[in-house]
Formats: sequence, C-alpha cells, structure tokens
Amino acid sequence: MALKTRLDTEAINLYYLNARYYDPQVKRFINADNNINTNISLLGFNLFAYCDNNPISYSDYSGEGKVWNWIKDRISKAKKFVEEKVIQPIKNTAINIIDDVINYDRNNTDEQKTYNSHYFSAYKGALVIRIKSDFLTSWSVCNTIFLNHNNDNRSDRAEILNHEYGHYIKEQEIGTAEYLGKVALPSVIYNGLTRVESSWFNSTWMYDNYYNMPWEYNADLNSGIVRPEHKPWAKGIHDLYWGIK
Repeated sequence: MALKTRLDTEAINLYYLNARYYDPQVKRFINADNNINTNISLLGFNLFAYCDNNPISYSDYSGEGKVWNWIKDRISKAKKFVEEKVIQPIKNTAINIIDDVINYDRNNTDEQKTYNSHYFSAYKGALVIRIKSDFLTSWSVCNTIFLNHNNDNRSDRAEILNHEYGHYIKEQEIGTAEYLGKVALPSVIYNGLTRVESSWFNSTWMYDNYYNMPWEYNADLNSGIVRPEHKPWAKGIHDLYWGIK
C-alpha cells in the first residue's frame, strides 16, 4: 500500500495518517474521513475508504485528499532536478565567492594561492579573473589577468601566470589603447594563424616561435622568464618592434 504512516506506541498499535487512524488488525480506519465526495465520485461517499480504494495509483499525505502518484512522482523528480541543477549550484557558487572574498589579497605573490581561487584573486597588484575555456588560453587585457582553470594542474602553471603578469606590466607602461593595438590584437591574429592547416602556410613554424614574437617576448622579459625556445634573433626583433635603441 502507498501509505505514508507511522506506527504509534505498541500499546495503541495504530497507524496515524495525519487525519485518521488505521487499525492493521481489522484492516480498516477506526474513524471516518473528514471530507465527503472529495473527488466527485461515488467512492468519495465511503468515509472509511483510502484513496478510492486504489493505493497503487494514489496517496494521501495530509489525510485530507488523494494525490495521483504519477503527479507525485513528477513533482518529486522536478524537486530533485531543481535541487541538483539550480539550488545546489547556487549554494556552491555563493560558498566559492565567499571563499574568494576571505582569501583576497591584493599584494599576493604566491602563484598557487592565485590558482586556488574559484572566480577571482590578485597577483602582485593585478586583478585576476578565473575563466574556463577549452578554446582560449589565459590572457591579460584591460589591466586584468584572465587565468584559465584548465591551466590549474599544468606543471608550467606558475610560468603561465607570470607570463600574463608580464603583459599586465606592459599595459601599465604604455596604456590600454596602445596595448590593444600592439599586444592584444597581434596575439589574437597570431594565435588564429597557428591553427591554420594549409599546404602553403607553415603554421607549425609560427606555433614553435610563438614566444619569440616581440609582444610575447616582451612579457617574458618583464616577468623574468627564460625559455629554451627563445631564439637569438628574438631580442633584436623585440627591440625593433618596441623602438628600443
């Protein structure tokens, strides 16, 4: 039977259904239903029946009226969906934001502490916003470092953060407008070209020399990063690009 009951004390030995008591010995309710013809049918006049004598399809949780179990099942699934997909994610987001607020330190110099953040942090005075993207990497623009969660477990994660901090330093030096034209835009275009597959275009060479490009080489210089892939000619191209004599 689809009964939501509790067994009262052993001395009474009755099931309580919120409005009526059920005696399992005689297999019937000991008091009448409070509602007559609750479902507009003849069975509704039987004040000692339970859910029109159909406990498989219906349940009576309050003791005041039946509920179709199909509806109850859909409501239960809807509540579970809302709990798992809406309420719980909101709770987790709120907890993570509070955690970031508590741990926020504008003067933080610890790379791992920055990576431990959920949504935002700071690194050497720069605002760090955490992102998650399978296509885009980390980048720095508008005096903000956008740090990809996909880098969290990489062995070179500290180098990635410091490289973006090198870009941040450059933007502080030359201003956002010039930075967009001489760093951000060339970087986006160059990144796109490294993904081109063509018999007449050597994208492999471009990919291998990414950090030799003057805007990327400058970020490494600003953050003190020395890479094995740095070519001897990179410094000369860098100085020419930035007008350094």
